[in-house]
Amino acid sequence: MTNDRQERANGDDHFERAWREALKLAGVLTADPGLPLYVLRCHLHIECLLETILVRILPRADRILDERPPSFYHKLRLVHSFDIVPVSAIKAMERLNALRNKCAHQRSPQITLSDIDKIGRTLGRYYQELRQEHEKAPEDLFVYTCAHICGALSEVAHRIEEEGAAE
Repeated sequence: MTNDRQERANGDDHFERAWREALKLAGVLTADPGLPLYVLRCHLHIECLLETILVRILPRADRILDERPPSFYHKLRLVHSFDIVPVSAIKAMERLNALRNKCAHQRSPQITLSDIDKIGRTLGRYYQELRQEHEKAPEDLFVYTCAHICGALSEVAHRIEEEGAAE
């Protein structure tokens, strides 16, 4: 085979591989995102609540949240250090972060009831009741579990804001 023919053949192979990858990507992008999208959105909402708490507590929060802000993990550790959020909610957020990382680094992540249980079990009896009620609807179970976590953070942010207004 001449160099010209060989280059065309190699180019065709490259084109075929690129085309197969494009088809895989199109399948991923057009698939129903389901629970992985819920995980990413809940994680983002919780991160916003963590930042809200940090802004209300730290006199110069801008010094750590601007330019190169800390990761979710570091924001969570910092809020946890103030001892103002229930430990059960902190543990649930740590596990949510692990699940979010799993989702972010897989092409087509699969989230199981077991994954949701890892997050929810830290919430004790509340989660047990939710689990019984929503066992057949994992999306609902996940949403209510995240709502409970967000509620705990919102309550803390609101209390801090009220204390700041009272001073």
